[in-house]
Amino acid sequence: DYTADAARASAHMMGALSETGTLINKMDILIAAICNVHDAHLLTLDKDFSRIKALNVSLIG
Repeated sequence: DYTADAARASAHMMGALSETGTLINKMDILIAAICNVHDAHLLTLDKDFSRIKALNVSLIG
């Protein structure tokens, strides 16, 4: 679920990525925020997720 906590997390992630000039797709940020809030591990083929330091992510494939 996209909760208020996930909204805050996505805003923080977007700000951090923007500061470093490494913005990714907004939908990816929302997915990352939801995973982060729920302490979920994300398995993905999308290398952009590795730019988010606070995310527990594994690249597959």
